[in-house]
Amino acid sequence: MRHKIRHTIKLRISLITVSFSLIIVVFLSTLSFTFFQDYARRSIVQSTEFNLQLIAGMFGQKLTELDMLSKWCVVSTQMAEWLDQESPGAQNSILIYDRLKEVIWNNRSNGYIRRLIVTDAAVSKLLQAGSNMSDSWPVTIYNLPRLGLAGIDAPRVYRECAEDPYAIGEQEQVIPVVRPIRRPGSSERIGYVYLAISADALLDQLINYHMPEDCSLYLTLGDATYRLEKGNFIDISDRIVSSSARKETTLSPQTVVSELRMDKGGTSLLVGCPTGIEGAFLSQSLSARRISAERRLYVLILALISVAVLLFGLLISFLLSRIITRPVLKLRRKIDAISESDFRSDPGIEWDDELGDIGRGINDMSGKIVSLLENRLADEKKKRDLEYRMLQSQINPHFLYNTLNTIKWMATIQNATGIAELTTALSRLMKNVIKGSRTMVTLKEEFAFLDDYFLIQRYRYGGAIVFEKTLSHKLERVSIPCFSLQPLMENAIFHGIEPKGGTGRISLSVERRRGVVEIVMEDDGIGMSAEKIRGVLSDEEPADPPGLFREIGIASVDKRIKHSCGSGYGLDISSEPGLFTRAVLSVPYILLDAPPPPDNASPDEAPPDEVA
Repeated sequence: MRHKIRHTIKLRISLITVSFSLIIVVFLSTLSFTFFQDYARRSIVQSTEFNLQLIAGMFGQKLTELDMLSKWCVVSTQMAEWLDQESPGAQNSILIYDRLKEVIWNNRSNGYIRRLIVTDAAVSKLLQAGSNMSDSWPVTIYNLPRLGLAGIDAPRVYRECAEDPYAIGEQEQVIPVVRPIRRPGSSERIGYVYLAISADALLDQLINYHMPEDCSLYLTLGDATYRLEKGNFIDISDRIVSSSARKETTLSPQTVVSELRMDKGGTSLLVGCPTGIEGAFLSQSLSARRISAERRLYVLILALISVAVLLFGLLISFLLSRIITRPVLKLRRKIDAISESDFRSDPGIEWDDELGDIGRGINDMSGKIVSLLENRLADEKKKRDLEYRMLQSQINPHFLYNTLNTIKWMATIQNATGIAELTTALSRLMKNVIKGSRTMVTLKEEFAFLDDYFLIQRYRYGGAIVFEKTLSHKLERVSIPCFSLQPLMENAIFHGIEPKGGTGRISLSVERRRGVVEIVMEDDGIGMSAEKIRGVLSDEEPADPPGLFREIGIASVDKRIKHSCGSGYGLDISSEPGLFTRAVLSVPYILLDAPPPPDNASPDEAPPDEVA
């Protein structure tokens, strides 16, 4: 036989608690990891951005100061006049050269000026100034074309970082600035100014700038991108596969966060800040190690939180098991005790909670089972006593009928008609009572039964009681609970007429009001008080003297009608003390078509010896 797997409440509580805890852990871990990862990246981006803004500002300030020299050459009228003269002469050339050196000397960043060259459009004149020019090839009108100044119509400011074309020996990086010089009041080009700014102007700003070892610094000048490697800016423009901007939360809306993909598959996340110079950006890649370290830290924190939540769930499961499992075991032991016929009350299972309510219910059930068993034993005893009394009171009905018929025939022979009538009525009455098995009879049958009962009472009271009845032929087949009218007549005789002196009148009439049939019995006895009526209807008044039926009284009639016909029907009694008592019995208008049983035949239809 296959055994069914049994799941305990403790197991279910534990599974539900642990499952719920796991769901919370997974949800919180996912949410927290996403939030922490975003927070870590944002904090790194913003801290990098803050540092870059400081350096980029210094870059922009330094480049702006140096660019002021090229701008002075463009707007200087002295320079324009010198360039516009075909033969300015040595004196004028010395004057303008001294003026140029003075402007360079007044510039706070003059130490980064590798060389400043001014020439006319035909490259026939030349002015040159700067620092450390002795370490480079001299510039003449013959090697000046290697700068490629001819044809430049627009300024070329900070577009690249290139090697000094006139350097001797170790190459030095410079940032060239080229501007055309125009005749005042005209757009005609009359010359060019070439400013070579040493890359040290930027590198010296990075002396105190610290960043992680796995980070790189990038300089963007125009369309070219350079990476700082070992104190030099290396052009990596041809190695960049793609550069796409990413949406990140930054301190400044001008800060750009982009993802840089290199040709060898490397990917870097860059934070770029403008330097204040058009086309010049300073960028730094984020530290992958730092991001990984913070990610590991957050994962560790989340793992600890998850373990704590799981332990908390297990603790709750353990506490719930103790709170629920122990009381359930006590309740189970009590139920097992009841199944073994131990119905004693156990106050130890009546706790102050929902399980205590169940315990109180079990104790109440035990008490009710005890009461039920006691009532059952009492009922069994009453049943045995009743069976004994019924056995004692059993009389052969046929013997009783034959005896009554014998008395009737003897009275007839002796011309004692009263005895014959009384015996016949009593015989029919007892036959209806003993053999009557139907609960509903017709009004005609109930009236016939009432006639036999009144005949006996009339002889008892010497004919002093008059009985008047009225029954329409149309209402003879109306159904009514059997033995409903006899208790009313009995009440009228014993409680109404007999206390008056034994003489009186009883009237019985039947009327139909729509779907209701009202049977009215009225006597002119002493009447009844309202309290007496309530006692009779509530069965509080004992029958004295005892009537025909021990268990059928006025209240029983009302209850049987309500039970058989409905709560809208029943018995109503009204009385005026000293004048009358009226009992109105209401039943539904329902016709009974079944013919009366043959037991209703009168005993005088056959001689005594023919009654079996």
